[in-house]
Amino acid sequence: MSIIIFDFDDTIFNTRKLKKTIFDKIESLGISSEIVKNSYEISKKRFNHYTPDNHISIINEMSDHDISPKQTAEIKAIDFSLHRNDKIHDILSSLSKKNHLILLTIGDQNFQKLKIHKSGISKYFHEIHIVSDRKEDFISGRKFTDDVYFINDKKSENKIIKKMFPNIKVIDFNINKREP
Repeated sequence: MSIIIFDFDDTIFNTRKLKKTIFDKIESLGISSEIVKNSYEISKKRFNHYTPDNHISIINEMSDHDISPKQTAEIKAIDFSLHRNDKIHDILSSLSKKNHLILLTIGDQNFQKLKIHKSGISKYFHEIHIVSDRKEDFISGRKFTDDVYFINDKKSENKIIKKMFPNIKVIDFNINKREP
């Protein structure tokens, strides 16, 4: 049995597509795309991780718009299953039967849990870990006796994992390069 560590965002879940969905919903309230994009970047920097609530609070600070709690709820009412790739879903189902699957992701605990649960993929993973900072810290705290694969979309993280853990097989995979 192999251990396969998957990243979540843009590896098995199309976060780029989710971001567009959220941006489109916010823009439909009459907020310019420039404000939406700028507030997104500010939100990520200020709060360290993205959440729609933080994004909306920055928009309310930056502009003369006041997005109401009802509008916020509408923005957050997202069908997360639309942002997964069904081929990945099938692959996870098959892999989970013969391997130990670990989901390792960085982000806001609550928002990541929501995305993972609502996307319908949590049932394939034997372990789910949401970290706030560095994936290599999680990996360095583990003792692996089986073959280990690390599947992730971020080249900078992959480079670190390859260097720190030469026995781990790193696979660069970005879902956005695989689907239309």
